[in-house]
Amino acid sequence: ILHDLGTYLTKAIPDTKLTIKKYADCKFEYLSYCLKVKELDDEDYSYAVMGEPLYRVETGNYEYR
Repeated sequence: ILHDLGTYLTKAIPDTKLTIKKYADCKFEYLSYCLKVKELDDEDYSYAVMGEPLYRVETGNYEYR
């Protein structure tokens, strides 16, 4: 039993921590992307309400599209 516990402590727990960190990093990257898309949508909407063309669209900046 002690050998199995040692294996669990040295292999399973560090591997689980690494997996959680990897998914947390991916989640942060995805949420950052979602926030940028939301900001762009808000910008599109505000310019549409004002009836003005978007500067980034006029200049051909489609970096986030």
